[in-house]
Amino acid sequence: MKSSMKVSLLIILALAIVSIPSLSCSKSNSTTSTPPTIYGLWTGTYLVNGVARPPQYYSLIIKTDGTCVNETMGDGQQHFSPGNWTLVKDTLTCITTCVYGLPSNIGVTQKHTAVFNSTQGTLTLGVWQNYPTPTGTGTFTLTKVK
Repeated sequence: MKSSMKVSLLIILALAIVSIPSLSCSKSNSTTSTPPTIYGLWTGTYLVNGVARPPQYYSLIIKTDGTCVNETMGDGQQHFSPGNWTLVKDTLTCITTCVYGLPSNIGVTQKHTAVFNSTQGTLTLGVWQNYPTPTGTGTFTLTKVK
């Protein structure tokens, strides 16, 4: 009787040893990467067409609710311009209005456009334009802050 019990215990023990690896956690080497989004903080510089001066600070915060904030530094003065944005195919368009900065820029509306590469998560070919006055146009370059 004792020997049949020993055999039964050995069988149960052998089954347990064999089944433990299949019950344990396994690591997966696959990683799922989230595609880049346009949302977030982008920083860089801007230039003014026809004006010879070094590049100036330029940033754009793109929010998930369709609003955006453009902050620039021009003529030694910070400028703050909230607004709204759209992304149609690969073209980002932001319309902002200056609420803080040089007195001559308060109330100026500005249109910012750039091409968004959703695969690489980049914004390129940035162009800005003031309207109606003071008139002005230029370019900008941005990099997403990680």
